[in-house]
Amino acid sequence: MKDNINLTQPLEMPYDGPPPILPPSIQGFLSDATGIALNLIPLCWGVLKEEAWEQAEDIWAGDEELFRNYGWNQGIMLMKLHPHTHFCDNADCDPTRPMKRENQRQIIIYTLLRGAQPGYHIHLTCKTFRTTYHNNYRVVDGTRIYYSTTPKYLQVGEHQFVEDAATWTSTMVLRWFSATNGAHLYNQTLAMHDEVLPPDWKIGKTIETAHVWDTFIINALLQDSIKCGEELEVPHTSDQCDRFKAAMERQNRRIVEEGQEEIAHACNKCMRVTENDDGTFGKKVEDKYYERGGASFILQERYCHTNASVVAPTNSVSTSIDNVMVTDLQEEFSVGEDGDVRMMDPATSSSVGQAVDGLDECGAKKSEQGNQVLKAIFSQQQTHNEQIAVCPCGVIVGRTTFHGTEAVSNIDLLEQLFLKALCNIPGFQKPEGFIYDCACDLHQQHQGDPWYNNVALCVDVFHFLNKHKVTHKHCQENCNPATYPKLMTDDKTGWFFNTSIAEQTNLWLGGYQAICRELGAIKFNFFLDEMIRLHNAEIVRQLATQGYNPWCTPANVL
Repeated sequence: MKDNINLTQPLEMPYDGPPPILPPSIQGFLSDATGIALNLIPLCWGVLKEEAWEQAEDIWAGDEELFRNYGWNQGIMLMKLHPHTHFCDNADCDPTRPMKRENQRQIIIYTLLRGAQPGYHIHLTCKTFRTTYHNNYRVVDGTRIYYSTTPKYLQVGEHQFVEDAATWTSTMVLRWFSATNGAHLYNQTLAMHDEVLPPDWKIGKTIETAHVWDTFIINALLQDSIKCGEELEVPHTSDQCDRFKAAMERQNRRIVEEGQEEIAHACNKCMRVTENDDGTFGKKVEDKYYERGGASFILQERYCHTNASVVAPTNSVSTSIDNVMVTDLQEEFSVGEDGDVRMMDPATSSSVGQAVDGLDECGAKKSEQGNQVLKAIFSQQQTHNEQIAVCPCGVIVGRTTFHGTEAVSNIDLLEQLFLKALCNIPGFQKPEGFIYDCACDLHQQHQGDPWYNNVALCVDVFHFLNKHKVTHKHCQENCNPATYPKLMTDDKTGWFFNTSIAEQTNLWLGGYQAICRELGAIKFNFFLDEMIRLHNAEIVRQLATQGYNPWCTPANVL
């Protein structure tokens, strides 16, 4: 109650210690709550004020009931949010003169342990410079300028505050929790609707979906501004639904131009230091007969099958077609509401790209009935898919939206709008190899392009085994992962890199499809970029715990 006490003191009273006299309302509350006679409260305050003033402002068990029983009738609430200062921070303002022009409004604070709590939000105004100070921000000339600190209670509406905004965001990252489900969960389990409100209270306890969305958006923008050493500025007079659009768009644009925080990521799981004679990415046919049944063994058999006319080394694998034990399988997954990953048939899709003449596509075997099942779609689809660039350790370094399928006809889009654009971002180090399920088509279409010199293009192990033709010579000769020794472990019995990490990460990203379906373009990109940032932070934390030594390569090294 220190702020309540200070506001009632004369201008000349210092703020660095307890005042000699308590206001009448505070005296009455203390008398009723402690059972001490009202006329003895000033005496007790004179003796104990120094010790009481230095105590931490923690909320103890039983405090809520005391304020409800003895404070509400005097306008004293358990929770009262004040500005972070009582003095105007303008350099030309008198730093010794506290602001006394006070305004308060009823609010509801959505706490995690005490439910939806009634309280007051106090505004202080500097009449000289016409600046109004709130708990989260100050208002100057119609602009809301947030403080460069993380507030304990984040304002998400005119009369609504939430405690610990990061907790609300974490549910979205870890369990694909929508804002609607977040609001339902709080209202049903944490709001404590059975607890009464003051008789004259005009604000209800129910948290709305819009409040949860604003919790996510404001917290993300504020954390980004703090990290960049800037102040978050938004219009104060706009509607809440439009207030943060310009700030979100600025952040979206910056991520396109500068990339994610982990754009320069490297670790011992996604980068392997080797020394070749020519200093390039190694590429040769394996020279050892590996244990039968492993993926690397089957991939080598495929390679030898396509080169059956070439005399094989004495220690190479058999070239007999009968030994090629490969089954072409359908591969597509979905994430259920319970979070389980399930196999499913692909939905029908279309492409807006143009056919590429003269390209020998490397497709999977199809039955006469085809490999697609017609399905009815009763929701709007404004985009087709999200393309992501993922390090083998799981860190996502890039994302872009496709409005058509990732077919051969759209390879130019993949190359120009994603791969080359990603490599042009300052701080991003061009990889020595790209692993892509249609890498053979990309390799075939762009032979002779100097940009791909010293860059390996190979198909991931799963797609190479199950989705690519055994008889497609270009694919087998140029994009077989088994022909790249540096992708394998030193003993040649397994894979050093997880070549399927992009597909696995797609399963996580696909969990947000239902959440994103109705979002506008600005909010859509902002939400996915923030989810990726938080996802990367968790991956990096796990990598550090597991001893993979994650780091970001300094710009001067690049």
